[in-house]
Amino acid sequence: MSKREEPEPSRDIQGQRAEPAALIEEEPSSTPVVPIAPHPGFDFISRSPVFDPADRVNVIWESSRVDDVNQVFATRWDAAEAETANPTDIAPRQVTAGSAAHWLAVVVVLPGGDLVVAYETAREDVYFKRAPFEGLATVAERPVATSQREREKFPFVVRSGTRLVFFWMSADRRDPRPRWWVRVRTYTPAWTEAEASWGPARELSQTGTFLEGGPGVFHAAVDQAGEIWAAFQTDGKMIQAVRFDPATEQTTQPYPFHISHAKSGDPVVVVDGDRAVWVFWEAGQQIFFQRFRRDLNPPLWDTNPTPVPGAASGSDANPAAVRDAAGVIWLFWSRSRPDPDATPDQFGELVDLYLARHYPATGWDEPLRVSASPLSGYRPVPVLAPGGRIWLFWSDANVGDGQADLFFKQILTST
Repeated sequence: MSKREEPEPSRDIQGQRAEPAALIEEEPSSTPVVPIAPHPGFDFISRSPVFDPADRVNVIWESSRVDDVNQVFATRWDAAEAETANPTDIAPRQVTAGSAAHWLAVVVVLPGGDLVVAYETAREDVYFKRAPFEGLATVAERPVATSQREREKFPFVVRSGTRLVFFWMSADRRDPRPRWWVRVRTYTPAWTEAEASWGPARELSQTGTFLEGGPGVFHAAVDQAGEIWAAFQTDGKMIQAVRFDPATEQTTQPYPFHISHAKSGDPVVVVDGDRAVWVFWEAGQQIFFQRFRRDLNPPLWDTNPTPVPGAASGSDANPAAVRDAAGVIWLFWSRSRPDPDATPDQFGELVDLYLARHYPATGWDEPLRVSASPLSGYRPVPVLAPGGRIWLFWSDANVGDGQADLFFKQILTST
C-alpha cells in the first residue's frame, strides 16, 4: 500500500477486524455512528466535506481499496434524507486512477454546483479536477504546481468570491528547505474554465516550514471580506499565522505562536464573524488557541497562547473546529488512552474523540466524549450542515489487520 506521512493512530493492536463498537455517548443530542462505504483496505479522510446547492453532502477521501494504491474517492447523499439514507450502502466513485498514488484531497463547491478537488500525486505535484459530482472520474486534471526540481506537497484550496486560491508546500529537491506558496485562479461570474486565468505563484510563508507531516500541517479559512487567514507549522517548532488578500495577492499580519519546550503542530483556523479569528493547535499533547481580536480598536492578537480548558490531559491532539450560526465554536480533538487488552509485550492505545464548545457570552463548557471505540478513531473532520447540525467524520483503524474505515454522525446544535 502506498504510504503517506501521517502517523499511525496506534501500534500492535492484534486480532481480527471487529464490528464498529457501540458509541459511548456523553452528548445526548446526536445520532448513532454510521460507517461510510466500508471496504477492506485503508480509507482516510483529512479535509471537510462540502454541501452543494442542492444540500447534498459531498465526501472526498483517499482509499487503497483498488489495487492497494491510494486513490481519491467520493460519495454523496442528500442532507434532508440523512435520517433514512444509509451512506454505508452508497457505492463510492473513484476520482483518480492509475498505478501512481493520489492523496491528501481537498474539495470546494462552486456556485453552480461543480466540485473542485485538489490533490497531491505520487510525483509530488499538485493537480485539480473540476466537474459535477458525476463527472469527476472522467474529467481531465489540471496542473496547479508541477516541477521537476521542486517537491509540491500538501495542497489546500478555498474559494473567495470569483477566485480559487490554492496553497501548497514546495521544496527544492537539491536544497530541501520548504516554503508555503499560494496561487490565485480568477474566474468571471460565469465560472467557465475557458475564461479563467492564473496569477503567479507567490511565497506565502516568509519562513521555513516542516517538510514532513500529514494533512494537519496547514489550514485556512475565508472571512466575510474575502480575505484568507492561514496557519502552518514552521521549522522553528512554532505556528505561523498570515493574512492573504486574494484581490491584491499581498500577505500581511504574519504572527508566530510559540509554546516553550514543545513542538507546535496541527493548526486550525476559524473565522468568528467580525469578533475574532481563532487559531487552534496542538503542542505537548495539549490544545491551545490564540485570537486576532477584531472587536478591539485597533484589532490585535492576544498577548499569549491560552490552553483550552479540558484539553490539556497530556494526550490530546488533532484539533478541528467549526462555528455555528449562533457564534458557538465547536472544537473537536482526539485523546489517546492505554489499551486495557494489550499484552505486556505490546504498546497499545485507543483513541477517543472529544468536544468542547465556546459560547460568546459564557466561554468554554466542559468537554464531552462524542466517540469511543476499542479500535482507534483519529483526526476528526467536522462540518456545519444545513439545518444547523454539526456533521462529524473520522477514520477508524485496526492496525493489526491494516484496515481503516470512515465513520459519520450528526450532532444537534441549539440553532
